[in-house]
Amino acid sequence: MADRSRIAFIICSNNGLYYNECLWYIKNLHIPAGYETEVICITQAEDMARAYNAAMAGSDAKYKVYLHQDVFICYRQFIHDLLQIFQSHSDVGMVGMLGSDSLVEDAFLCNAWNTGGTYLCNFRTVRQVGSDQERKQDWTEVKAIDGMLMATQYDIRWREDLPMGWDFYDVSQSLEFLRRGYKIVVPFQDRPWCMHDCGRSKMARYDEARKVILEEYRDFFSGRFRCQYNLEYLPAQERIFAILKDQMEQGKFEEALAIRKRIPDKAVGVNELQYALNLLDIYADERDRKAGAESFFSDGDTWADMRDKYDTIKFIVRHAENGTNEEAVQNLVSAVERGDISTEAVRIIIKYSVLDVEAAMKQFI
Repeated sequence: MADRSRIAFIICSNNGLYYNECLWYIKNLHIPAGYETEVICITQAEDMARAYNAAMAGSDAKYKVYLHQDVFICYRQFIHDLLQIFQSHSDVGMVGMLGSDSLVEDAFLCNAWNTGGTYLCNFRTVRQVGSDQERKQDWTEVKAIDGMLMATQYDIRWREDLPMGWDFYDVSQSLEFLRRGYKIVVPFQDRPWCMHDCGRSKMARYDEARKVILEEYRDFFSGRFRCQYNLEYLPAQERIFAILKDQMEQGKFEEALAIRKRIPDKAVGVNELQYALNLLDIYADERDRKAGAESFFSDGDTWADMRDKYDTIKFIVRHAENGTNEEAVQNLVSAVERGDISTEAVRIIIKYSVLDVEAAMKQFI
């Protein structure tokens, strides 16, 4: 029997730094009296559906929140509002942060989310995506929700029999709930409740999964499959990243910077390449200054070292923007003041990582 006093947070993870940051936000949520939370982390997952089924089977919590490791729940009353929706409406089966009130005929839904919202970071800018909701009621009914966060009060098996990989599991699960007569809703949010720090999706297998969805869910989609993406640029960008990574690990930053100057930012679709460009922006700014502050880079840094250092600072400047984690924020401020971390590095990371760049700059620089 489901434990009505328990909320399980279920996370697929392949990055310890991101998982710990996701967990920090969960641990700082307000928990209503009489309730408790648990966190289930799935590593080495073959695909989302299998991972979520394994986690679902391992928890007796009535309420389950399936979310990505790069989703940070900023709204501290999240659990309270979620329980209020579920407990007031037994016909609501699932809640999401971003959804669509209609289903396009050919299932090309990645640009169709028109209800709710989130803060989205593509590793070059942070913006609010989605659309404004009118405060006619506490939630809006939708046909499908984005997989960044999917909360349920009933257990329905995820369709691991369908070869979807890392795409369309969210749409599939939404339609499974609809098939059983449950409602799917997006709560009203004055400001987005979450930050999705996901970068850009390569969409490498999106159309393959879309074919599966169109075939399986003919009761929802009437359109024919048409290829929507030209992915020919991906191999070239992955090769460029491999070259930059090798040069940066060898300390050949000038050679890497010469390549970086020929790459237009708007054309980048590979997340690791975007990280490399951002890191090279830090190198260029540090090189051009004449002060003696410590460089962001150290001899012998691996690619993982550089990226982890960047992400650690990124998470802290976000805490500063949110007014949270004061100790970590103050430690970073002190490190900048001592010259242990360059102002150039912090400036670049703030520029590409927060919503209000000017306000964040004032806290550190």
